Amino acid sequence: SAYMSAELWEEMLRQNDWNQAWLRDDRYEAVMHLVTAADGKPEYYTLANNKARTETPEQAIELDRKLRSAWIGHRALRIIDNSTDFEEKMTRVYQTVAQVVGLPIKSGRITRKKFVLKAVDLSQLLQLKEVQLFDVEQTVLARAGASTEDSIGTQHHASGDSNA
Repeated sequence: SAYMSAELWEEMLRQNDWNQAWLRDDRYEAVMHLVTAADGKPEYYTLANNKARTETPEQAIELDRKLRSAWIGHRALRIIDNSTDFEEKMTRVYQTVAQVVGLPIKSGRITRKKFVLKAVDLSQLLQLKEVQLFDVEQTVLARAGASTEDSIGTQHHASGDSNA
């Protein structure tokens, strides 16, 4: 609804037999809204590092507020503001996601351990209980001069290969 007129929005809802509450409330367990840097940290808002970004800071703030308004009412809306630097903002995102999905949170960053496995026999692995196959797509955000990397990942379940 933030990217189209109210008339077009209503028409889309009608044509698809959708309602706004269902679209907002029933499709996602949680919604993380990261406030645009233009709102609160304008010195970090730039068009130079993102070819898809075309909005002026004022337009970005207006669109950001429309997006936030579209999610108001969702039971697990979390708004991540710009009250800290970017690294701490990402830490707050990780902590919020961990809280929403029920992971224990210790103070500081969430640490993930990764292991390199060699010569894995997939057929034997699938015989174990509670095994799920999934593909992971991960984007690593490396900032010049930063001592850590941030990553954004999505998980896709493999087609039908699950024992859990």
